[in-house]
Amino acid sequence: AEPSRTHACELRVQPHDPSFAQQGVVLWKNQSTSFAGRLDVFAPFEATPPLELKFLLPDGLSARMRFRLPLALPQMMVDAVEAGKLPEPKEAHELWMAPDFAQTEVSFSCILRPDLLGPSAPFSIWRCLQMGGAFKLMSGLDGNAHGAIFASLYPQRDSESPVVLLRAELGGATGVASSALQNAVELPVRIAVRSQSHLVNRAIAQVALELLCAAPQQRAVAPA
Repeated sequence: AEPSRTHACELRVQPHDPSFAQQGVVLWKNQSTSFAGRLDVFAPFEATPPLELKFLLPDGLSARMRFRLPLALPQMMVDAVEAGKLPEPKEAHELWMAPDFAQTEVSFSCILRPDLLGPSAPFSIWRCLQMGGAFKLMSGLDGNAHGAIFASLYPQRDSESPVVLLRAELGGATGVASSALQNAVELPVRIAVRSQSHLVNRAIAQVALELLCAAPQQRAVAPA
């Protein structure tokens, strides 16, 4: 298969069976085949390359399917977090306030998905923002009672610090009362991502948007 490529990554997909690649295979009802893929990452990316499948239907007509695989930048960060050393709370606070971190900030505000609210909030929201282990909650670092700061690592050759920081503020800039949080039907959140790389911040913000926010037609997203 031809590789699918963007400026930031290249995706190669090949069938496990060599004969499939050479001459194709007829798949009958209830039959299946499998493919192996390799993703080479050259820079932070917001979306992986699209994958296109072309095949023939039983009547001989040609068909195609185009989709994106569920691969996101945080999946490339889990190993670095497990193997590396996250900053201590004091260092994380200093990095958050550092000019080179502040200048590259990417932020947005939106309405949270309804299933993240209720009795389990805000813990359901914080768990979601850990992104499968890519980010760790920095307990007690945020002065906002309904805010949280998360830390991760994304090593880059041209960056002095691999640290990536994400801050979530429930209720947006105005905050939210403790009594209202458990019973909220609709709740805004403000997300800000800081590191030394604007590209990394954009990619992480995009993932946070997809994880936290309501369906596109319900989103009220704006730069914050």
